Amino acid sequence: MLALDKNPAAIPPLLSIFILSAAALAYEVLLIRLFSIVHWHHFAFMVISMALLGYGASGSFITVLRSRLLHNYDFVFITSTVLFGVSSIVCFIVVQQLPFNALEILWDSSQWQRLLLTYLLLTLPFFFVANAIALSMMAYHRKIALIYAVDLIGAGIGALSVMLLLQYFPAVTLLSVIALAGITASLFALPGTGYRQKRAVAALLMLCMLAVLLIPQKWLTLHMSEYKGLAQTLLIKDTALRLSHSSPIARTDVVQSPLVPWSYFASNFYHNVYWYPFVGRHRVEEALKTRWGQHFQQYGDGEVVMPGMEKKTVIQAVAGLTILTALVGGLYWLIKDKKKTAAK
Repeated sequence: MLALDKNPAAIPPLLSIFILSAAALAYEVLLIRLFSIVHWHHFAFMVISMALLGYGASGSFITVLRSRLLHNYDFVFITSTVLFGVSSIVCFIVVQQLPFNALEILWDSSQWQRLLLTYLLLTLPFFFVANAIALSMMAYHRKIALIYAVDLIGAGIGALSVMLLLQYFPAVTLLSVIALAGITASLFALPGTGYRQKRAVAALLMLCMLAVLLIPQKWLTLHMSEYKGLAQTLLIKDTALRLSHSSPIARTDVVQSPLVPWSYFASNFYHNVYWYPFVGRHRVEEALKTRWGQHFQQYGDGEVVMPGMEKKTVIQAVAGLTILTALVGGLYWLIKDKKKTAAK
């Protein structure tokens, strides 16, 4: 710390800070997306409070151990960046194993404990990244403006980059990318010490990167809430998920099920053959007689499309009922014929 104070020409690890800031903001945005998929988008906003908690805890930690941390700045900075990269993916894997369900939190007290554990685990990556950046500002206090500028630029680019990458890569894949970015940031911060020591530290960091790459894909599989629509749909017999695509704002899942054509036919038959002609049409006519209905008819050309039977649906209904009748009749005939044969 003293050596850095007395040397105005000392240059902080700007490239490492840039990568670290970009990875931290990308991780925050990615967690919001992951929580939206696993739970619901309302639940995702707690990620912001996790990040703030991590940065706040880091400030308290540095305040208590300031002198000791600054005296070992190089070691603490590299350790913090590596721990950010490793914890960003490991903590999420552990959280995935927690049987947390937001819908049960009102009547199951154990859900509060799981929520607290989720908070503590996902706060750790932000705690480590805050340690690295805050200590850099303290160690190079003459260059706070430069460090802060690099931090903000990195954060902005990281937030935009993850939104772009989410268009082309699954969210869980980007977890590995962010973890690797955190470890890579530490490579650019290796101090100018002896060649052997620097080589040993670099080899250790490469092993950490290799460990991230070798994480089994099944560990990163998202465990979606059992109450979400997709999870409920996959419980139907012979239903399979054929294709899944996630973007920054939505996720599209293509599901194959033998019951889907029948459910579509039943829904179409009910609404277009029964409900619209015999129930809906009367309600629309009554609604058009009201004051608001008269205002509604003044829009556009004033023509209101009345509910009624669709020719295509009627044909499908008649054909379906004919086939069903034939099948039932044939089955009845086979059973009756079998009984006669057995009686003889």
